[in-house]
Amino acid sequence: MFPFADHLDILQEVVTSCVSTFLKTNFEENIVQLKSNYKKLVKYFSVTVTPKLHMIFDHIVPFCKKRGYGLGIFSEQAAESVHFDFHQNAWVNSVNSNHKEMGEHLRKAVLSYNGHHLLNLTKYSNQFINHLSH
Repeated sequence: MFPFADHLDILQEVVTSCVSTFLKTNFEENIVQLKSNYKKLVKYFSVTVTPKLHMIFDHIVPFCKKRGYGLGIFSEQAAESVHFDFHQNAWVNSVNSNHKEMGEHLRKAVLSYNGHHLLNLTKYSNQFINHLSH
């Protein structure tokens, strides 16, 4: 089981180096190491290279290098996490959907949430737009 445990450790390094918004300088080395380790698993344990592993091995490095960002900014998970964050931080003391003033409460919650997060948006939006246009 040690070869598989090693693989999971290396996979965790890949995740922390390129799956967030920013890239760590060693993200490419981590992917090369992951691919090398996985080749041993293929050889000795007859495991197969799945489509997701192929994407990691052959497509993440060029994609991230071209854009200059980690995968987190492009993932659906990042967008979906806003729902949880909004509910926890802006909508926590609001009314239910049947309340007569629900629309006004929602408007205030959205304004509050957006105002709180505006600094983050401003900080990264110009960099993001520049990388997408290249």
